[in-house]
Amino acid sequence: MPGVLILESMAQVSGFLMKYSVENPQDKLPVIAGVDKARFRRSVIPGDTLVIKSKVLRLRSKIAKVVAKGYVDENIASEAELMFAIQEKRKGAKE
Repeated sequence: MPGVLILESMAQVSGFLMKYSVENPQDKLPVIAGVDKARFRRSVIPGDTLVIKSKVLRLRSKIAKVVAKGYVDENIASEAELMFAIQEKRKGAKE
């Protein structure tokens, strides 16, 4: 699995976590703002199950920092720190 897809998976999981870590999540939209310390420790190949765990490091009103790690067979395969901007949804916008 290419690293960019692993990173996208970590961002998707972390975005979902961010959405439900803020007040009034129905009115908020987490948008990825940056990636730091991305490391790919081992290959993820067809047949592997990639389990992604994400944890909020900091959460302020409009900015959040999250650490995400990907595991294959309980061994760390990838990790990154992701920064999110928490935006107000525009009226009429769909999820």
